[in-house]
Amino acid sequence: MGLFTRLGLICALGLGIFAGPVVQATTISNILRVPLSFKFNEKGVVQSVRYKCVDQPASLRSVLPKGVFSAAYINLDDISLLAVSIHNKTQIFSNVVSASGAKYAAGSYEWWEDHGEVSFSDTEQGKVLLTCKEIR
Repeated sequence: MGLFTRLGLICALGLGIFAGPVVQATTISNILRVPLSFKFNEKGVVQSVRYKCVDQPASLRSVLPKGVFSAAYINLDDISLLAVSIHNKTQIFSNVVSASGAKYAAGSYEWWEDHGEVSFSDTEQGKVLLTCKEIR
């Protein structure tokens, strides 16, 4: 299975959006299905970027992959997403408003990219940051 196929599948599963039957938990009374379709093409809808973290505070050391890892930026018109491994599971981040750079959030995690450098944090831990740099 190719990278783009896997990313499409990851996006669909990560966002709970898929064409198959929905497994409903007994505590959920309503399910919202949002159709999402897009084509991966040579125009760069999905951009894969490799990073390596340079500072690793103990509290965030186990969150991101060790060494060089990839992050996928997915840009679909007005929708910008980020797929990155968090605790060895693919997490989908959504773009949020920022003063500069591109800021993404997923749960308590924030990913703030600006000029090839990322500041990664867990908002539940306060101001602890992990700095990662793009590897070219």
